[in-house]
Amino acid sequence: SSSSPLLLPGQLGSLTAAATPAEGYLGTALRRFNTRLFGAPWCEKCKQQKQMLYRMLGPVHWRDHYSDCGAATCCLGCTGVKQVPLWKVNGVRYPGRFDDTQLAAIVGAQGPNQRGGRRA
Repeated sequence: SSSSPLLLPGQLGSLTAAATPAEGYLGTALRRFNTRLFGAPWCEKCKQQKQMLYRMLGPVHWRDHYSDCGAATCCLGCTGVKQVPLWKVNGVRYPGRFDDTQLAAIVGAQGPNQRGGRRA
């Protein structure tokens, strides 16, 4: 049996690279900081985080930033991940579920309509 693509309810066939300009901007920042999300298929919070990652990074880039600990042999033990979901941003680990505002604070992203400096 072949691997099936990520299916997002209500978005099949009409999914764009980012649901909003702010999510697209945050997605760019997440790529710049080499962000990785560790999750597992049995974890509901992980599924929600994976859908958000897909919206922010789009269908081309999201897989490069997601590690499925349910499919990888000894992912949790070998990588030192003790719980899922876990975000790794610029080498720093952030356990738990985050919304887009919290992720923006972690990477220092200022949206296109916000004033203030950006982290280089």
